[in-house]
Amino acid sequence: MKNKLLLSSALVSGLMAGSAALAQTSYNADGVSGSLDLHYRAQGYSASAGLNSNEQMGRETQLNIGKSGKLNNGWDYKAGFSLEFDGNARNLVNGTQKANAYKAVTVASATASVTTATSNVTIPSISITPSADATEANSISNENVYIDLINAASGTTLTFGVDHIQNVTQTAVPQVMGNTIDNVAVGMGAKATNTMGANPKEAIGFGIIQDLGTTGIKVSGLYVPTNGDFGSTDQGSASHAAQTQRNSAYEIGFTGANTFGVTGLTTRAFYNKEVNSIVGTGSDIKGSSYGIGYVTGAFGIGVEQHKQNRISDTTTTDLDMTIRTYGLTYAVNPQVTLGAVRLSTKATTLLDEKIDSFQLGYNLGPVAIVGAYSKGSDIGGVAGADIKEGAIRLSTKF
Repeated sequence: MKNKLLLSSALVSGLMAGSAALAQTSYNADGVSGSLDLHYRAQGYSASAGLNSNEQMGRETQLNIGKSGKLNNGWDYKAGFSLEFDGNARNLVNGTQKANAYKAVTVASATASVTTATSNVTIPSISITPSADATEANSISNENVYIDLINAASGTTLTFGVDHIQNVTQTAVPQVMGNTIDNVAVGMGAKATNTMGANPKEAIGFGIIQDLGTTGIKVSGLYVPTNGDFGSTDQGSASHAAQTQRNSAYEIGFTGANTFGVTGLTTRAFYNKEVNSIVGTGSDIKGSSYGIGYVTGAFGIGVEQHKQNRISDTTTTDLDMTIRTYGLTYAVNPQVTLGAVRLSTKATTLLDEKIDSFQLGYNLGPVAIVGAYSKGSDIGGVAGADIKEGAIRLSTKF
């Protein structure tokens, strides 16, 4: 999840609102379901970007296990978890990739002088340090873990877990290649990826979702005792008492589908806050978002804004950022969908960052193919740091 920086949903998005959608499997389905993404990217960087042009391929797979039924008090329940398997980032130092942090070691040699009764003797010494370049293990089990207790009569759901509740990272904007922040900006190393505020959905906690019936709106609240913590051992850990641990956080918001009876109208708004962990010297982290999307016939259009006041709570002079996402889609026919997206990011003390992405989706039923050409300007707020990217993604669900 965090390997997606701040935005991940491991479920394959396929072709989003306003497009000919890939056949979906439910996140909460009974039994076993899954998804698979394979992608190819070619990136060209300007000299100011400080990176080399490259080609690369990537993957993301997810296995979902779920169960639902009745409680003895008449309520319903759903429970489950997902296992996400991503590729590992390459080691930028030596251009290698490791699947296990303990298979690669760094060997350093040194000498030490020992004085005996008759002379000084030099003795060689060797230190071995395990490599830390493997990242996949951290993301496998912290995905969509939940137990939901549901009162169908009142439309109330009590939810416990991590990465399951509706949240700030989602979007109302129709797009062909899923969420462009996640699927384009992350690969460019753009500032746009870090605009979710406290983003507590990535931590383990508990919350409530209330369905407002015919309005199409669901309101929710989430509380996490330690932000950034996706679950320690079942027995707990004394390390949580350390002052260096992050503090609690919460998020409140709503989503609307066919809002107030308007077919095709999607609305959403969220606010989150993480309490300052460093008393007297730091600052709370706050984030907000609001968006609207509308799909009618073959056309889809939408706009959304995410804003945060800090990157870290350890300072009172950190970076404020705002990103706006503009999207437009057109379904040429049931198989082909076109889309255009602009991401515009403003950050204090930095130049404005812009990313334009033109996307084409082709639906083959059980498999979707999405191509995109994207161009980023002043990436990271650096003048002249421009990036061009061509990408193709194959997605399927089972």
